[in-house]
Amino acid sequence: MGRVYRPQTYTKSDIDYRIQRGIDMAFVNEKIPEADQESINYGALRDPQGGRPLVDSTLPRWAVDRERDAFLLRLGGGATREDYQVPFYFLFCWQGARMRVDAYRRIQTSSAPKFKTLTWEIIRLHLPETLPASLEETMQMLSEAFDTYGSNSYDDSKALYSAVNVDFSKTMHVDKGE
Repeated sequence: MGRVYRPQTYTKSDIDYRIQRGIDMAFVNEKIPEADQESINYGALRDPQGGRPLVDSTLPRWAVDRERDAFLLRLGGGATREDYQVPFYFLFCWQGARMRVDAYRRIQTSSAPKFKTLTWEIIRLHLPETLPASLEETMQMLSEAFDTYGSNSYDDSKALYSAVNVDFSKTMHVDKGE
């Protein structure tokens, strides 16, 4: 693949401006409402690494676009050690098509105060037999979801990153029919 998408990056002032002007931002980060937890069968979801239930109190959150019937939520993973890195595991659902996404997270800081760049490197896609759109359109939608998810992660009190990038690894593995 090797494609690098650079979704629109929003700072806090950009978001405040968009809210004041009534400009929609498709994906939003929010706690998953109980009714939605039931509809997506949240209680049955498992961390792909070890099969543990999603019990972490910070996890019932997602990036969701209700107009386009899409969401992204973290399933687990995400450990970094000196000699290895475990990817983050996500569930991306678009118009009923569920896809698991494996991604590495990199955070880069600079000498400028509060300047952090977050990069999600998508390394594996587990796709269903049929997609709601082409693979390229699916990757664009996934980029938008990660752009929003990455903007504030799970802790709404954290400052926004100054930039969020979504890269599709040149060696990304795509599994079809799962």
